[in-house]
Amino acid sequence: MPSEGQYKELRRQIEENPDCCGFAPFGEHCSDELLALAEERLGLPLPPSYRWWCRHFGGGILGYSYELSSVYWEGPDDPCPAGDIAYLAKINRENSGHGTELLELLNHDGDEVFYFDTTRRDDEGEYPVVVRYAPGSCEPYAANFLEFLKKRIEFMGQA
Repeated sequence: MPSEGQYKELRRQIEENPDCCGFAPFGEHCSDELLALAEERLGLPLPPSYRWWCRHFGGGILGYSYELSSVYWEGPDDPCPAGDIAYLAKINRENSGHGTELLELLNHDGDEVFYFDTTRRDDEGEYPVVVRYAPGSCEPYAANFLEFLKKRIEFMGQA
């Protein structure tokens, strides 16, 4: 699991890169109850670094116009759950036939899709992030969500 210092460094990196991090200001955004509801819908725990990001930044855009999957779907009456990680898992299960072994995090119009690989949870509860370039199979990208964000912010800052 990432250390407190790594979380502070990521927060600084996010706040210093507003052009590629369209997130809410650091604060309390996603409740433990909503995170627990997402885990119940998924049937598996969310990794600690992802829970930290959801709690403190809530969601938003990473890059130019790509929504980073978050947690905010409150149920079937919610009118717009499209970017919710549990809702995306449901849609992917129905439309592409894969289950929760790959949880979609970020989709660049199908050309580059990032997922949590939930088949490889480490001892601290973190899932690695993999990327699939269309067409193709998944390749390792980051050891955890925090490393994924750091790499994407660095990449977007150079683009």
